[in-house]
Amino acid sequence: MAGVKKTKTVSSKAGDNLNLLPDFLKILFSDKNPKTAKNVILAGITIVITTLAIFLYMLFASRNQWGLENKDTDYLSEIQKSNEAQGSLPQFFPSDFPVFDGATLKNNWTTKSTNVTGVSIIWETDQLPTKVFNFYFTQLISLDYKTEVISQTENSYTLSFEKPGLNGFVGITQAEGKTLISVTLGIKNEGQ
Repeated sequence: MAGVKKTKTVSSKAGDNLNLLPDFLKILFSDKNPKTAKNVILAGITIVITTLAIFLYMLFASRNQWGLENKDTDYLSEIQKSNEAQGSLPQFFPSDFPVFDGATLKNNWTTKSTNVTGVSIIWETDQLPTKVFNFYFTQLISLDYKTEVISQTENSYTLSFEKPGLNGFVGITQAEGKTLISVTLGIKNEGQ
């Protein structure tokens, strides 16, 4: 028909939030890209790297929050990686922090400085990301953590949490039919 202009219909699904993502993540979550195993793994790795980057930022920013004044301190003085994939939690992991029931510990890292100890842990579970998200959101609030949802898409969530002397993030994403749980903690060392 002459004079009739065709318009493209845009659906209002979770994809509407793609404009908020950096370009390199948009392709992972767009409807045009089939969810291949490689892309799902890349999405999981991206979430873990982003969580670690945010943690490191918080580690350096915490100097001011906790009154640390020595700018010459080596904040990354010791990094330890534990290969106890099926073993126990790291020594510095808070005993009252919630752990999703039935999740398998895949790996953990500990970063220790003079004033702050950083712990990053990755678990895996067969449960859906929404169930894991609901667990962490309700548990953290019930344990008096100041909790905020940083991002939420169809199968990916990021929560921040804070309590005196402790802060961090929980990243939850789906990869190859499993749900990955990444917890990054910044723990103020006692006596600091």
